[in-house]
Amino acid sequence: MTSFFLKITEAGRSKLREIIEAPAYPGSKPFFLIEDLEDRDYLSALISATYNELPPPKPKKNASNKTDKKR
Repeated sequence: MTSFFLKITEAGRSKLREIIEAPAYPGSKPFFLIEDLEDRDYLSALISATYNELPPPKPKKNASNKTDKKR
């Protein structure tokens, strides 16, 4: 069986046909367990809704900045 885990969001919860929460690995917080992978439009809407609710990624420190500070 093919499945994947998706971060829990309210937008994702509203799109899910079946809500299954499970840890992605032992000791992790719960995620939505997505097992229905046949409907591309459904998956696209679910992932887009989740993505749109997530905060923007934090800027990463540039590796060259770390090198410059050591000089």
